[in-house]
Amino acid sequence: MRSFSRRAVYILGVAFAIAALALPASAASAATGSAIQSAVVPFSATGCAPDGYPEVLVQQCTQVIGGGLKVDAISGKSINSSDAALNNLHVEIYGPDGTIKNCPQFNLPAYKTGPQCNWNNPVPQYDVTPGNYCSRTWLYNGRDYVIMGIFCIDVHA
Repeated sequence: MRSFSRRAVYILGVAFAIAALALPASAASAATGSAIQSAVVPFSATGCAPDGYPEVLVQQCTQVIGGGLKVDAISGKSINSSDAALNNLHVEIYGPDGTIKNCPQFNLPAYKTGPQCNWNNPVPQYDVTPGNYCSRTWLYNGRDYVIMGIFCIDVHA
């Protein structure tokens, strides 16, 4: 019975993910809820979205290097938590003022980690805007971009 319940939850999770692939980015972000975040700064911080749920196809990890509002670098990466390959993905790094960097598109085999998207601050001696600095993985489904995973770090003084 327990095995049947796990399969049912997994099938529902996969159905949700497939439905999300058909949604435009704005609808997909509403469907996935708000970003999970870590508030470990003023020191360098790293965190990943929780893993182990059938509906989570991409576990997102973000790292902020710096102290307080002095940010030296931000990176993000994707981990495929599903048993299927995911194609046409890219990682975006963004903050309170919008997109900081979009990295090149890649394909991600089942249960593998994608390439790390890195941004090095050209002026690390200046304060950045306080707020959430995030990475998110987008999937292009041939028509729209769909959010697959998000993780944010709260940068503050």
